Amino acid sequence: MKHAEPDFHVLDYVTITRDTRTGLVLALGGADQAAGILQRAGFLDAPGPRGTYHRLP
Repeated sequence: MKHAEPDFHVLDYVTITRDTRTGLVLALGGADQAAGILQRAGFLDAPGPRGTYHRLP
């Protein structure tokens, strides 16, 4: 039995990284559920040129 590869949706992924210029920790992507989890973990939402992102204060 051959297993099919799952469908991956890029917007379902959350990428957490540190901006090398500013030192801010940023979280990009994810669904509304991920935004809620990030906010409970201390991230703040902020408007960006490609939509809302989250950052640590």
